[in-house]
Amino acid sequence: MRGKVGLMVLAVLLVLSCAISAYAKFPERPVTIVVPFGVGGGADTFARALQGPLSRALGVPVVIVNVEGGGGLKGMIYAAQQPADGYTLFLFTTSHLIASILKRADVDLFKDFEILARLQHDISVLWVSSDSKFKTFKELIDWAKKNPYALTVAGTSPLGFDEFRDRYFAKQFDIKITFVPFESSSQAKTAVLGGFVISHMEEPLAIKGIIDSGKGRVLVVMWKERLPLWPDVPCVKEFGVEDYVGVFRAIAVKKGTPPEAIEVLSKAIEKAVQDPEYIEFNKRTMGDLRPGYLPGPQFLEELKKERVAYEEIAK
Repeated sequence: MRGKVGLMVLAVLLVLSCAISAYAKFPERPVTIVVPFGVGGGADTFARALQGPLSRALGVPVVIVNVEGGGGLKGMIYAAQQPADGYTLFLFTTSHLIASILKRADVDLFKDFEILARLQHDISVLWVSSDSKFKTFKELIDWAKKNPYALTVAGTSPLGFDEFRDRYFAKQFDIKITFVPFESSSQAKTAVLGGFVISHMEEPLAIKGIIDSGKGRVLVVMWKERLPLWPDVPCVKEFGVEDYVGVFRAIAVKKGTPPEAIEVLSKAIEKAVQDPEYIEFNKRTMGDLRPGYLPGPQFLEELKKERVAYEEIAK
């Protein structure tokens, strides 16, 4: 009897040893990053900047696969259909958090994925045309409080990040706004410059050219500090606001991925964001204006808080 027990224990240990040794070599082949948006967009550009540093950190090639459509939903569904082996990474953004809240697909960010890290967290700014009668943010807010829904805010993706961010901003300052959706950010900018819409919330890099040309004016920064880029522009913390909503970019794998693979990937991602090539890209594109990298467990806690805030907006 004892001999049989001993043999069973030995067999179990052998199986565990094989499993551990199998993942001790992870990864043994190229790793894929699923980008749920088209080539040349912000998420794609970011993924390709991460590609080299992550490849060096993992010791294998990193391949980018663009699966666009459905506002990022097709890519999320595709990533959820891949094997849970650690060889498929999913680049997700705030849009996927909102899609999960609105239950726009059977795939859910929290239910179907294991979050590895947040890598970027953009800052938004509110700007108006240089011809606008509003010279300061205080003037704009005071007027908006006296004129409910008169403040028009341009954006893209109704029921997407732009609208949620803008309505969350309105809630923070106890004002009523009218969200005006456009098919693209360029159309939204043109509408503001033409005087058809009063304001627009956007990332600094996307409007820097307009501001530098003198055609636009930034009224406030959605962050706890002023930006070195526009030191005279106040931040929302100066008006008593402590929540700073902005687009994030993060990495996840399918739920069920072996812990050993998750550990290897998490360490490689942390190493990749410290790579000089990635740091230079982040600086050049103003992705470093706000701390971006956050390990999975800490980011998950932040995500849960954002989820609650967005669920209130969704109602």
